[in-house]
Amino acid sequence: LFEQKASHASMRVVTGGCDNLVKIWNLNNDNQWELEISLEGHEDWVRGVAWSPIVNSNVHKIASCSQDFTFIIWECNDLDKKMWIKKFQWRFDNVAWHVSWSLCGTKLAVSVSNQEVSIWKENLEKRWICVYDSKKKSGASGDRTK
Repeated sequence: LFEQKASHASMRVVTGGCDNLVKIWNLNNDNQWELEISLEGHEDWVRGVAWSPIVNSNVHKIASCSQDFTFIIWECNDLDKKMWIKKFQWRFDNVAWHVSWSLCGTKLAVSVSNQEVSIWKENLEKRWICVYDSKKKSGASGDRTK
């Protein structure tokens, strides 16, 4: 699994795999992929990764999901400093298989192995909330943040 993202000065991709890590790779001057940083936070295979297509307020976002039933949103204010933080994590009742950002990067869809799909967005208070849950067949009630 990998997701590609162009940076100002370099090309980066994000991958996930059976080592439970989210890895960010950088294309060096010799056109070789170098591991830039490994993000730890999942306890089982990383099944999906997605780099947000839009950078708002110089904040880069990556979403990852795992066989450990969780999805995580990672944020970085400066790619050169390589300081990624775990901004949000949510645990489902089943394996999280796929994450996908909206084209404008404001919403995130997460699919789960029990045929559940949920849509998440960051509210004005910078908290991630579930705005749709297919199990409920409507918008989610309340704040499902953790």
